[in-house]
Amino acid sequence: EMLRSLVGSEMCIRDSLRPDLTLILDIPVEIGLKRASERSTPDRFEQEQVEFFDRVRQGYLKIAEENPERCAVIDASQSLEQVQASIEAVLEKHGIPYIKTREPGGTPLAESLRDIVKSASHDEVLTQETELLLMYASRSQLLANRILPALEQGTWVIGDRHDLSSRAYQGGGRQFDDSIMNAIADVTLKGFTPDLTVYLDPVSYTHLTLPTIYSV
Repeated sequence: EMLRSLVGSEMCIRDSLRPDLTLILDIPVEIGLKRASERSTPDRFEQEQVEFFDRVRQGYLKIAEENPERCAVIDASQSLEQVQASIEAVLEKHGIPYIKTREPGGTPLAESLRDIVKSASHDEVLTQETELLLMYASRSQLLANRILPALEQGTWVIGDRHDLSSRAYQGGGRQFDDSIMNAIADVTLKGFTPDLTVYLDPVSYTHLTLPTIYSV
C-alpha cells in the first residue's frame, strides 16, 4: 500500500512524463553490500539493516513487474559479457537500433593507436604522457567517426569504456592531475558524455571495465 501511495505521488510530481525504457540492474542484497563494504567506508544508507535493502529491492522488482513494457530487469551478478548481452537483448526486444564500440579502438585508425598503446614489444619506452595522449587520440577518432554519426541517425551506442576509464587508469593509476585530464578531455571530447555508465565493481571481476550507453 505504501508503494502504491509513493507511485501516486510520483505521478503527481512528474505529470505524464515517463522514461521510455528503464534498466534495473538487479543483484542479491548480500552481494551488493559485500561489494560496497570492500569498495569504501559504508555511507548512511549502506549502514541500514539487510531487511531495509530487501524491501528496496522488492520495491524495484514490483515496479518492473507492473510495468514490463518500460522496465527491464538485468541480472547484475552475471559476468561482464553476460550483462552486456542482456542489455543488448533488451534493446533488440524494444526495437531499438544500436551499435557496439570498444576503447581504445573502434575505427581503423583508432585500432592502430590501440595496438601501439597496448603493445609490450616496443624498442623504446612508451612514456606515461604518450599513453595518455594516445588514449584520447583514439577516443577522439571513435567519437567523430562512429559515435556521433550513429547518434545523429537515432542509433544507440553501447561502448566498452569511455572517458571514465582514463580517469581511473591514467588519472588514478598514473596519477595525472585532474587539471591535465580535464584539459585534454575538453579538447578531444568537447563536453560529450554518455547518457549512462554501467560500472561493474572489480571486486567480483578480474578486470575493470566501464560499459557505456549513449542514446538520442
